[in-house]
Amino acid sequence: MADKQDTAVLEAAANEPRRLKTGIVEGLIGFRFRRIQNEMGRRFKQRISRDEINPGMFSALALIDANPGLSQAELAGEIGMDRATIVALVDALEKNGWARRSRDKVDRRRYSLGVTAAGRKELTRLNALALENESVVREAIGPDGLAELQALLDRIDAALAREAPRPD
Repeated sequence: MADKQDTAVLEAAANEPRRLKTGIVEGLIGFRFRRIQNEMGRRFKQRISRDEINPGMFSALALIDANPGLSQAELAGEIGMDRATIVALVDALEKNGWARRSRDKVDRRRYSLGVTAAGRKELTRLNALALENESVVREAIGPDGLAELQALLDRIDAALAREAPRPD
């Protein structure tokens, strides 16, 4: 009888995901951020269900929409990516017809970015998916927890900005 019971316990354990020990990274903020970001990004990518866009493109499109005339360098600084990566990202947004890049009238070396009508439509769709993606987290922490989390993240962002400038 004990053998059957032991087997049933082992089978049940095998069907449940194993939670690994995190060792020395347990208390590291960056490790937890990365783990959560990776999981939320994976789930968001599944919801998007289109190969031509990714979560980074959604963020860029949202920032461009909120800041018409934004330069590629400003976008790179806000997102925390290098300029070469931003150029490729904006190329992809343009290829999809969601953003446009034009020479700045005052500084011809600078590109001004804008969102197209098709880009705004895509942005609306992606925002709904992002909110759906975050719903499990928002429900878990509630409105007060969400406000507290956002305040803490803002404090972290401000501390990091004071410590070292963002990449150009």
